Amino acid sequence: MISDWLLFILRIASGIALLAILLTILYFFVQEVRQIAKIQESARRVYGRLSTVDFIGPTAVLSGTSFPLYALTTIGRSPSSTIPIDDSFASTDHAALELRAGQWWLEDKGSTNGTLLNEIPVDQPVIVTNGDIVTVGKTHFRLDLES
Repeated sequence: MISDWLLFILRIASGIALLAILLTILYFFVQEVRQIAKIQESARRVYGRLSTVDFIGPTAVLSGTSFPLYALTTIGRSPSSTIPIDDSFASTDHAALELRAGQWWLEDKGSTNGTLLNEIPVDQPVIVTNGDIVTVGKTHFRLDLES
């Protein structure tokens, strides 16, 4: 009789332990899914715009084309670039704008003709600010960041 009760109590205890393990796994799974969703949402968030500009003398004038700026924005001739451009002077994977720790960085990705920031060649990642002019090939973009 005592062994029957002991087996019953062991079955209940092992059932409770198994349930606790499953609930712990479920908790960590939900936390991971939330973290991934947060990362995906920040990747899709628009942080501003890159607008093409034409120069009339020393003045930059918007030419009408505008692209959303994401946490990682790539520019180049590749159709997989965030901003694909039809410019024979641009490389397939030409440049990237990336948000790092609250600062925007511009990086040339080893392009043939280089990337310019306010008419200065970019040879290493540099910080960019609102209103800067980024030149990729023969295409000029004005950086309009959110406040």
